Amino acid sequence: KLKGFTLPVNGKEVAASIRDYLSVRDRGERITYALHGGELVRVKGHNHYMNPNDAVVQKIVTQLIEPDMSLCVKANTMREFWQNNTEYIDEHGVEVNRPTLLTLMKGGGDCNNLTVGAGTLYAAVGLDVATVFADTDPEKIKDQPAQVYSAHTLNALNLDQLGEDCRVGGQVWTIPDKSGVEIPWILSEPQVEDKFGEFPLGRELTPRNIQVFNPKTRNLSAN
Repeated sequence: KLKGFTLPVNGKEVAASIRDYLSVRDRGERITYALHGGELVRVKGHNHYMNPNDAVVQKIVTQLIEPDMSLCVKANTMREFWQNNTEYIDEHGVEVNRPTLLTLMKGGGDCNNLTVGAGTLYAAVGLDVATVFADTDPEKIKDQPAQVYSAHTLNALNLDQLGEDCRVGGQVWTIPDKSGVEIPWILSEPQVEDKFGEFPLGRELTPRNIQVFNPKTRNLSAN
């Protein structure tokens, strides 16, 4: 049951979402970043799970988005929909990734699934979206026990595209793209603005890597 409208979904659409997930789950491009600011780790990104052309995702867009909406309004409409219909579910210790539809049906998921779902909706309305990998910074929590160390993912949206007055999140992280052009990315939590769980972004959590979603390739590995 979704807040705001009824979303009719048939068995074929559910099966199609699952088939797409199974076809891409082992094909994500690899990214490298300094875990907790220390040792470099190489992990599979999450963007390949995003499918903005999914039939159910397109139904959501059709019901919520008007052609004359600005990109900022579209972004906030998608964000509000996602936050109203999902919640954080602790899935630590379990490697679980799922299609956006199944996250909606479950009513939420961990930060990976929430970020993938929100990112899928942003991409479906034509927004530049990225996945940010962040974790706790030892220098910022050195007086706290080791168990507070955490890894996290969240969304980022291109502020140049949205306009400087648009706010769909918290702090802005400016980094160069592959051609060296500085891009301001506004970091956006899929649930609580500028904070996730008990770790405020920028105080304990530090961004480590950004994976920009490519709608043409879906960030699938060439291998």
